[in-house]
Amino acid sequence: MMNSLKRILTLFLVLILTASVYPVQAEAAAVQNASAFPEGTYVIESALGKNKVLTVEKSSKQKRAGLVISTNKNTKFQTFKIKSAGKGYYTITCTGSSMNVDVQGGSSADRARIQQFTPNSAKAQKWTIRSCGSGWYNICSSISGKPIDIKGGKSADGTPAQLFKANKGKAQKFRFVKVESLKKSNASGTGLAALKKSLDARAGKESGIWSYCVIQTSSGKGVSLNDRKMTAASLIKLYVAGAYYQAVKDGRIRNDYENTVRNMIVYSDNEACNKLIDLVGMKNINQFIQNKGFSKTRLNRKMLAKGEENYTSAKDCARLLQAVLNGKFVSSGASASILKYLKAQTRTGKIPAGVPSGVKTANKTGELAYTENDAAIVWGKKGPYIIVILSDQVGAPGKARTAITNMSRITYDAIGK
Repeated sequence: MMNSLKRILTLFLVLILTASVYPVQAEAAAVQNASAFPEGTYVIESALGKNKVLTVEKSSKQKRAGLVISTNKNTKFQTFKIKSAGKGYYTITCTGSSMNVDVQGGSSADRARIQQFTPNSAKAQKWTIRSCGSGWYNICSSISGKPIDIKGGKSADGTPAQLFKANKGKAQKFRFVKVESLKKSNASGTGLAALKKSLDARAGKESGIWSYCVIQTSSGKGVSLNDRKMTAASLIKLYVAGAYYQAVKDGRIRNDYENTVRNMIVYSDNEACNKLIDLVGMKNINQFIQNKGFSKTRLNRKMLAKGEENYTSAKDCARLLQAVLNGKFVSSGASASILKYLKAQTRTGKIPAGVPSGVKTANKTGELAYTENDAAIVWGKKGPYIIVILSDQVGAPGKARTAITNMSRITYDAIGK
């Protein structure tokens, strides 16, 4: 009898210890499974389609407004601030409404609605952000561990977000694209704050993804929108030119291809560009790009070849043009040559078309079936300024070119007169 009593007491103690230890272990497991994620403001892209992002439905500021996916229009209701909530969890706050992403009713059920709600400390507003490889992440509820899922795996605008049991489908995979804006002080120059407001409004009217950077060279101040990796098209030729001159400077090749560089810039000659890529080497060109700090630029293929697109960013292009203008891109001689070729550019229907006749410009364009880009130096009455406008996934290229010209005109009227 005594032995039976001892066995009962032992079992009872085990149950008590199990109950007290397991919650701690579960919490620790949640922390261990959630990889550290950098705080910041992001556009959250869905794997269901390029340019499809998480969005607050109807750009609403009301609590309980649902989250959906829709085409990226660069609005504040498509950007979210990620902030640590401790123990491996994060809050996700819409910058347009200042409300947190929330599971309706704190539910753990499949198909539970994802909404925005007044910020609070409830578990319904705490999330883990877990890598699932190749730059994609699952966004998982702290209540159930279930990830945010796009209903039915559909990519149509307005398709709602929900909770659903984990699987390997694209409906549960998201990529976080950091929104980098210039420092607040950069928008304090004369006319710059108003310029940014006007340019943002103009870009917001267009289809596709838009990005720009404008720099007043006299003050170094500027404004930008949506600085991110964008399809470079022929803008990549600026970096190829730089890598060529660097190879000449380093003594790796002789400067026997000046006319090839000229044709690549002035006429946007693709064969000339491919010849220089073969000469310098794609690996060396990308090393040059990296060494110069152009963090959002990469050469992935030759001109018009199949494969991953080449990419760059508005700020990278603006920094390059600023270095050219200051005679510091590789060398003063290299900068002078590139600037001479940019001034002789034959494709002047975008940014140059937006400034008055007689105003000096130096520019390089980039075009593909769905991409319209231009990067330019404009000599305004108060001195030169740099303007780079990039667009991707545009529905009507002619309309996009008109928009670039209009944005150029807005910029000249604000800081060029």
